[in-house]
Parts: sequence; C-alpha cells; structure tokens
Amino acid sequence: MSATLKVLNAKTEIASYTIANGETLTIKAQDEVNYQLVDNLTGLGPQNIIAKRVGNDLQILLENGDTVPDIIIEDYYDNDDPAVTTNLLIGQHENGNIYAYVPESGQTSDAVSMLAEQMAAPQALGGDEISGLWVFSPWWLLALIPLAAVAIAAGGGGKGGSGSATDTTAPDAPVIDPKADGSVTVTPAADAANATVTYTDENGKNQTVEIQKGDDGKWTPKGELPDGVTVNPDTGVVTIPDEAIKGGSDVTASNSDKAGNTSDATTATSVDT
Repeated sequence: MSATLKVLNAKTEIASYTIANGETLTIKAQDEVNYQLVDNLTGLGPQNIIAKRVGNDLQILLENGDTVPDIIIEDYYDNDDPAVTTNLLIGQHENGNIYAYVPESGQTSDAVSMLAEQMAAPQALGGDEISGLWVFSPWWLLALIPLAAVAIAAGGGGKGGSGSATDTTAPDAPVIDPKADGSVTVTPAADAANATVTYTDENGKNQTVEIQKGDDGKWTPKGELPDGVTVNPDTGVVTIPDEAIKGGSDVTASNSDKAGNTSDATTATSVDT
C-alpha cells in the first residue's frame, strides 16, 4: 500500500511523509501531535491496521498479512505512565469525518499506548468523530468507545439516534488477493464478525473455510481447516497456498456481522502457475 503519514499539532499540519509500498518509514515521536494515516489510492484512512510495541517504539502495519512494519515511531511510549500518551493515530472515514484508530477488541490493554512489550493488536477507525488537530484525548478512554459509532455516523444517524435501533447495515465485503505465486489471501472487513471462503482444491474438490471473531478480537476457524490453509488470529487473513488450490479457479468470499447482516459476495481468480 502506498500511504502518507501526516503529523498534526494543535494548530496545523507540521509534517508529511510518503511511504512507498514495501518500504519502512522511521520517524521520532513528538509531543502533543496526532498521526494521520492516508491510503494514497483512496485518500482515506486505511480501514484497519495493526499496532505493535517493540521496546519504546510503535510499529504500524498497514496491510493485513504484513510482517514488516510500514511505519516506526521511535520513543512513542512513556516508560513511566503509558496512559498519559495522548498522541492519536487517526484517519478519515468514507463519511468524511475524522476518527481515531481504537482496538477492535474494545479492551483497554489493546489500546495503542497501553500495549505491553512485543504485543500487537488490530485497530480500526471507531468512536465519535474528532478533530484532526491534536487535543487532549487519552488512549485508554478511546479504547472503551465501540467501533460501531463509525457505522452510526456513516449511516447519517448522528448522535440523536436511539441506542436500541436495529442494526441493518451489512459489513463491507472481504478483499481477495490472488498472488503471483498462485496463493490467495482473503482479508475480512474490519466490521465483520464472520467470514466464509469457498474455493476448489488441487484435486477438484470444493472446499469451504469458515472463520469467526471472538469477544477477545481473535479470529479462529469454525471446524477443521483444509490442508495447508492458515488463519491469522490477529487479522483474520485466510491464506490458501499455491499447492492447496487449483490454478485458475475462482475463490469466493463473504462477511457477516453479529447482527446477522451479510455482505455482498466477492470473487477473484487464482493465478495458474
């Protein structure tokens, strides 16, 4: 993913960095700033990211399945009191508003500033809309705000809607990525609780993979996985290796949420190697 990192203080944008695909941007942390992530393809914030703490550095992975960080913010963490960190990671939602990235699990310990050493946690845009410019907003408070607030804002409900309204908004469709080596990855949407993937294996047999997100934010398979197939517990990315899929065959996937709403199915064709 080609992306941009903007650094904003309480008054204005003070720096902007472009991150080329496959490269790592390393910067020093600053006091009282927000870090805005921008997907250069869409102009919006990435739907979901992974934050990881290594020593006092914050590592940010912009794409599911990545193992090398796209961004490293050195000395982001305060050894004395991690809860005092107020430098947010933020992004613009498709509804035009700015939101902070908050932990998908809703657990305080998964908030960016509260991560323990060597711990990683998936984050998504959530909570109430905020200003892009820095204001005092402790991470540990944002961690308690549900991700669903973004969906409410996107639907035009605003803050005056009833908390008992029925959720009828389907999650986004998953992203299927056929790799040049013949393997295929399927990434569930940030607002999904379940995903179903169907494909044809090397023997011509139809296979189905079903995964679910637990209350702890971790993804697990429903039942036994077909040979070779893996599920990333942190991101939900399903990887079908080249040797497990018939080359040139279709892969179809869909998402559903906890309310039972189902996304449109999406289909892509694997590369025949």
